[in-house]
Amino acid sequence: MKINLYITIIFIIAAFSNCTKKSTEPAFQEKVCNTNNPVKDLVWMKAKIDSSINHKGVLEICSYDNQGERVFSIFLYEITLDDYKNQHFSESYGGYYYNCQGKKLCSISSGIVYINTCSKSFSDNLTNRKLIYLK
Repeated sequence: MKINLYITIIFIIAAFSNCTKKSTEPAFQEKVCNTNNPVKDLVWMKAKIDSSINHKGVLEICSYDNQGERVFSIFLYEITLDDYKNQHFSESYGGYYYNCQGKKLCSISSGIVYINTCSKSFSDNLTNRKLIYLK
């Protein structure tokens, strides 16, 4: 009887010893802006994340291709993470698009007035969206 208990315990330990915590910051298979993890390695992006620490809504960072260049969007939504995951977006959000060096390319915001400084060409050429950070 005890031998069965020991075997069961060993089996459970072995089964769970290969489990790893899933990262919320996925690494890229290819180099992006000379790094596999732009969220941690790009100083300007880390600073944007750190500066939003007291924001009560959702911070979303995505990576895109745009006519051969990598660009990033950093958006703040005035909703809870659960609402975000259930795609219940509010009318109030805002964000910017940046290049690898952290240069602001354009912005989009919504609230009382919708403002979009991105050109139609820029918006039309955003492809290969990847969510790389969510808080």
